Amino acid sequence: MRMIHTRITVLLAAMLCMAIALLSWRAYEIHRRSKAPTINKRPIVVIDAGHGTFTDIGLLDYGATRHGIREADVVFEIARCLHKKLECNGWIAVTTRDGEFTPLSLIERSMLASYLGADAFISIHTNSFRTRHPSGLSVHYWSEESKQLAELIQTILSTKLGMKDRGVVKHPFTVLVWASVPAVLIELGFISNPQEATRLANPQFHRKAADAIAQALTLWIHSRCDEDTTCF
Repeated sequence: MRMIHTRITVLLAAMLCMAIALLSWRAYEIHRRSKAPTINKRPIVVIDAGHGTFTDIGLLDYGATRHGIREADVVFEIARCLHKKLECNGWIAVTTRDGEFTPLSLIERSMLASYLGADAFISIHTNSFRTRHPSGLSVHYWSEESKQLAELIQTILSTKLGMKDRGVVKHPFTVLVWASVPAVLIELGFISNPQEATRLANPQFHRKAADAIAQALTLWIHSRCDEDTTCF
């Protein structure tokens, strides 16, 4: 009986010491954080390279394919360049796919932005038509809070890339309707147009498009800064 009592006493003492140590550690962390310098909040963006999921019949969705060029490949390269550019500019950039395939559905891509508390959601696509004549780029949005970002991206893209400005369009694309953060879908030219298809396949075009989108995003996030919001 005495041995059991001794063991219980030792166990209680050990638990008390652990509790004191835990409380001391938490007090130290609170003190350390209160003394730490304020670090500017890094804005977060989710970059969605369109397509890359399996269809109902088990085939990988590459989007539009014209002139030997696949939409999914083009937009993936642009998204990769954009990710790198934004990370260098102080953003936290998260992509919805890192290769040919993504397990995320259209709705899940939008919800990822909400889960991360992202500042913006950018979906990148190319346009296509049954004839080769249409050309130019457009930016789509759904919620009114996304309109300013769409207009800024459209203006800078069309200027920097020297492409026909097809304007900003309000359209209920799934990734836009389900987004709870400012979200836009960019149609970066017509892959069905031979001249634009050639540009879309060019790595230099990928970098220029990514630079223009990054510039627009950075200008947009700074325009939202106020006395209660710290800019990076």
